Amino acid sequence: MPESPEEAKKRYLRELEGKNVQYYSVLLAAWIETRMERDRTLVMLSAAAIGLLVTILTAVGLPRLWMVLLYVGAFAGFLLTIWTAIQIYKLNSEKIGHELRGSEAPNYRQINLEPYDRLSVAGFLVGTIFAIVIGISSAIVSFYSQKEVPMGTEDRMQPDPGETRSLQGIENLRPQAPQAEQPAPPAAPSPQPSPAPTPPSAPPAKN
Repeated sequence: MPESPEEAKKRYLRELEGKNVQYYSVLLAAWIETRMERDRTLVMLSAAAIGLLVTILTAVGLPRLWMVLLYVGAFAGFLLTIWTAIQIYKLNSEKIGHELRGSEAPNYRQINLEPYDRLSVAGFLVGTIFAIVIGISSAIVSFYSQKEVPMGTEDRMQPDPGETRSLQGIENLRPQAPQAEQPAPPAAPSPQPSPAPTPPSAPPAKN
């Protein structure tokens, strides 16, 4: 029995409704997966960056003391990103539970995740900027350190301007004949001591 036009129209509407539901479900799942994938990517990149910075800090050390501030800023930014992403994972499950129960539920609470999203992105950007500055600073310090070592070696190898490089003065090395001994000059006579003055005689006593 062929279906009537009304039945065909109802069947078409049911199929269209099913397609719309499937379309909405696919888009919703893709949207949620994309948002979650962004957070997972930020966490993985932040963890990898922290491991890389620790490796560089252990292997190279701190060429300059002021670079401590750069490492602190990089670690703070990446750790903030990881902490914020963990909070987002926690609040996501709570938000889904509230939305499934509906706004009519007595304990329904609207959860705003936008500040956490901004904070995670800002922390990752701060950590990335500090990491880039660390790389550039390390390259500059290493370049100047390598440049100073050859210059110091070259300075040590250069001759002293006052140092004599010719054979000037070789005549002083010619063997010399021994000179005849010269008679010693006569010793000067020692001065004779002058006689002590005689005291004057006393006058004769009067009777």
